[in-house]
Amino acid sequence: MNRLAVVSALALAASITTLAPSPLRAEPTELTSGRVTLPLSGLDIELPKDKRKGHTWSLSASYALEGEGFDGRDVIDEQLADKLVSGTWVLVGHFTKGDCKAVLASGELADSWTAESKLYGANFHIRGGVFDFTGELGKTATVMLCTERAGLEAGERKALLLYHFFIDRPTTSTQKELLAALPKRPALERATRAWLNDKVVHTPPLQQTYVRNRGDVLPNRKVTLPKAGISFELPNDGYVWLQRAAAEDEAVDWFDRLAPALPELSVEVMLAEASCEVVFESISAPRFDKAPAARNLPPTWMAGPVLDIEGDPEYTLCRTFGERSVIVGVFLDRRFKKEQGDHTSLSGLLAALSKAFD
Repeated sequence: MNRLAVVSALALAASITTLAPSPLRAEPTELTSGRVTLPLSGLDIELPKDKRKGHTWSLSASYALEGEGFDGRDVIDEQLADKLVSGTWVLVGHFTKGDCKAVLASGELADSWTAESKLYGANFHIRGGVFDFTGELGKTATVMLCTERAGLEAGERKALLLYHFFIDRPTTSTQKELLAALPKRPALERATRAWLNDKVVHTPPLQQTYVRNRGDVLPNRKVTLPKAGISFELPNDGYVWLQRAAAEDEAVDWFDRLAPALPELSVEVMLAEASCEVVFESISAPRFDKAPAARNLPPTWMAGPVLDIEGDPEYTLCRTFGERSVIVGVFLDRRFKKEQGDHTSLSGLLAALSKAFD
């Protein structure tokens, strides 16, 4: 499978680490009901109004870049008269522990049990038990739920992992009691249905005031591209980009956009000893004829052909620097048709690449 004639195949790497205990809430924004975007996952959901007096939803999110991994979660808490009664963590990604069963097995739960169930239209692997926050919240009855896309090969698309904390229930709650309570938890239902239906809103998540960096590494950090032989600083553009190691036989450097997790977006960068026009003319891969035209590119960049890579479109972008050029290949999951060809979110990354070569 060829990308840019000399570029090897895309192979999505595991990108999200398992969770470590931390406070349930961080700089939240509160509402009684309404439509919201979960910033790190990108999921667009409608939170219903609860009939209980004093009920509010509290939204926050946090992330950490750790070595070659990323740990990011959206948090939906429920409060009654300012008292925390439940919490939900929403994570979307490729998980370093492996498939859903492996991810659940790695969770730090005491007195745990496992089950499988169809909930909210998805087939879930489930693990329950007691989670210890080690702080003010202490030990909490908890259920973890994980599901993958039906009918797709493992790892082809990002999985959904949910943590639900039953703060309003005793830690002695039985498996039967907790499983019976799951269908009545709207945060779980709304997040799952949005994930199943690819209902997302594309916004720069780090521009939201309630998104907190739990780690020591900043998103706009310096990176080195071993194949291109340059170093540059990633942009402070409101997104989280993670560099992915290229295979030995690849001629490109890779970046995956991890926040928002959806739509799934990957970028490859290649240095060529020729102008953009010459490079584009030399590409022999078949064209994706029905793809929307490329739009919202910086003025110094030009759009090349849209390639058909086993049914997936790859948009090619280029900028010439003297006698050389930098080629960028953009992979956005084909199911997000409205976003195809819109390179607005790449403006910061393309500007950073331009600065590195100017």
